[in-house]
Amino acid sequence: MEWALLVLLSNLFYAWGGVNDKGFITKYVKTGLAYLILTMVISMVISVVLVPWSKLILPLWILALILFNSGLNVFGLYLWFTALSKDDVSRNAILINTIPIFTGILSFIFLGEPFPEKKLIGVLFLILAGFLASISPRNLRISKAAPYAILSAFFLGASNVINKVVLNIPSIDPITMTFWLKVMMGFLALMVWVLIKPKIPTRRRVLFLVGLNEVLFLLGTLAFIWAMAIGTPTLVSSLGSVYPIFVLTLEVLYSRIIPGFVPAELTREAILLKAFAVLLIAFGFWLVA
Repeated sequence: MEWALLVLLSNLFYAWGGVNDKGFITKYVKTGLAYLILTMVISMVISVVLVPWSKLILPLWILALILFNSGLNVFGLYLWFTALSKDDVSRNAILINTIPIFTGILSFIFLGEPFPEKKLIGVLFLILAGFLASISPRNLRISKAAPYAILSAFFLGASNVINKVVLNIPSIDPITMTFWLKVMMGFLALMVWVLIKPKIPTRRRVLFLVGLNEVLFLLGTLAFIWAMAIGTPTLVSSLGSVYPIFVLTLEVLYSRIIPGFVPAELTREAILLKAFAVLLIAFGFWLVA
């Protein structure tokens, strides 16, 4: 069960970083694209610490596969940051937990993983949870962030399958995979910046805070890829059901410790609806796994 512990650690780091992302986007950056470029470039710089343990020379076809995977990640994260700019991080966290639906289906198609009726019922519970999470109890309207979060889940779910394909190559280890993934994602982000030139904040305080946050994501990515190397894509994705629990808990804590930093709908009705959606996710993940 070493993979399970790694997934739990990964989701804790991702949740903490994701809650911070919401605060940074709201307070400092404003747009998902600008925040994507900022975080990817900083993450690329930080990943240099992995150089001593990474394989720096790889066959071109493996690098091409990782580059394709990086593209999936960059576009998925752009959609995720856009979703964060439009609604609560806890609501988006529940929506993006539809990732195992796409990972399971794509793993069935490309990796031959079984997809029995039990998994199909689990998928229906995940869809129901995502629908409930997308509704605001104040006006019963579907969140504007929902399409972005669900599309993000598709691209990140596809990335999970590519991760497993690459990690099945004998010469690839989790540290090498993490290093090259971060470098190529940063490279793609720089290309986007050259083409579009969105306004990026350059204040030292902002860069320092975002840099610290990217350390959390680097640790989360390492733990996740390591778990993917020793577990199956569907199982690893399924244990991600703890992610919205971590996010909702941290969101409530932040509202008490640093009021206003992470805007969120935390009325009694909203919290109960989110908690019920999380329970549905947990049950759906149990069926999918």
